[in-house]
Amino acid sequence: MIKTINFQHLPKLTYQITGSGAAIMLLHGFPANMHLWRMVTPELEDYFTVITPNLPACSAESIGNIELSIEMMADAIAAIANAEALPGMVLVAHSMGAYVALALAERYPHLVDGLTIVHSSALADGPERQEARKRSVDIILNGGKSAFIRQMIPNLFATGFAELHPEMIQDQYAVGMEYPAVNLAALQLAMLKRPDRTTILQQAAFPVQWIFGENDNVIPYKQTLQQVALANYNFVSLYKNCGHMAMLENPVQLSKDILNFSNYCNSHKQLL
Repeated sequence: MIKTINFQHLPKLTYQITGSGAAIMLLHGFPANMHLWRMVTPELEDYFTVITPNLPACSAESIGNIELSIEMMADAIAAIANAEALPGMVLVAHSMGAYVALALAERYPHLVDGLTIVHSSALADGPERQEARKRSVDIILNGGKSAFIRQMIPNLFATGFAELHPEMIQDQYAVGMEYPAVNLAALQLAMLKRPDRTTILQQAAFPVQWIFGENDNVIPYKQTLQQVALANYNFVSLYKNCGHMAMLENPVQLSKDILNFSNYCNSHKQLL
């Protein structure tokens, strides 16, 4: 079932909800939408209520001159949780989606029963990454949207995956091209301005699962590995021959790991 709700002055928030039982919410990365989880959702909805939103600005509707922030995006996810009267949920969050999930955990800790961080980090951008985002914004807003998307998408996958699965590369390219340039730029700036949220992991009362790709070129796992001991309850998986897109490159294993972790989170919650 596809639903929409109003949130502030942004275009309507759209999300899919299927299944029944305790809630899992899947948050996609950049530049993607709810469709990113299409190979994972069917394996989860027999056991859980699965909610898959389009994050704010991640659609074909322009946000105009609205200044987006990761915190605003977290508030939007909380609004969906409120609309569905969710007492809590396991968040499964990919890349940019994990930045949103960590902000949600900071602002609405009662909503988070567990957090799966898929190919992401709790750290803020360093100076080099910030400068790269600024250059991307300039390119996007000056007619280079297509060039930016075409350069970015293949780099999301492990070497050789694009040659074996050109249809998936084309699909991700098509989704990215649906974004208005102003939305792409606003999302880049929101990620650039986000703060370090490693303290959220240190203070977390909920379990945290980490999914790494051995061949992730976007957020190399060796740069993030030191974060896996910050929370009190940590689960770590390293996927071989996988880049930044486990939900497409290794959906069977990711689905299994999400199910096992979500079952643990719900058992853990009952013990608290």
